[in-house]
Amino acid sequence: MEESAPKTGVIFPPSQVDGGDSIAATFATIGRVINAVCEHLVSAWEKGERDYNRGARLRALQRRRQWKKADRPRLLALGVSSQLIERHVGTKRLGRPVVNQHKPLAHALESIFLAVLALDDRRTKPHERLSILKRLPMWWPYFVEALYRGERESAKARRLRSPSIEAEVIVGKALNMSPEAIHKVCGDVRRGRKKGTALPDCRAMTVAEFEMWKRTGKLPKDLISEQVGTISRLA
Repeated sequence: MEESAPKTGVIFPPSQVDGGDSIAATFATIGRVINAVCEHLVSAWEKGERDYNRGARLRALQRRRQWKKADRPRLLALGVSSQLIERHVGTKRLGRPVVNQHKPLAHALESIFLAVLALDDRRTKPHERLSILKRLPMWWPYFVEALYRGERESAKARRLRSPSIEAEVIVGKALNMSPEAIHKVCGDVRRGRKKGTALPDCRAMTVAEFEMWKRTGKLPKDLISEQVGTISRLA
């Protein structure tokens, strides 16, 4: 009786793997691909983090004439030099800080993710839903501008004398903002669209539709794909 050949742990016969060399080569190639992907992801994350931190520092520098003593630790955390801080703050600028507390990019993304979930949660209270939306700069201005256009069209249909002013007043009351603030937000959006740095027009929305969303978390069906879907491309 012939003895069976000892098991070697090779899954495929040698004839199918050219002596086993091709399997090793395949795994080596897969390893190189995985390493390259990981290096790309790490590099992309590091660049995103640098850009995020640079943007926060730039926004703080743009408000340097308003800095207060309470801003000093926040500015130092952003990498602003102590000499520049002292030059603009001095010793007499008391009051509440004007620079936002800086959050690491990972924490900021987590906060945005949780906020988006809360927007769609039927248990979220209307005033909380509005407050959350105001903290999402990638969406908030476009909702304001869409509301303004919706109410302006409604005012035109009612043949009011000043549809634009009427729209700014109505939207301002709905969003707890002044008509002047509504005017500024809409102007910024329109200027951004002319420069190609903002999203294109989406379907106008009335305050009544917005109030329904605040109560339920659900937009009218014809707005979901056009309004939210379009705005999501900004992320």
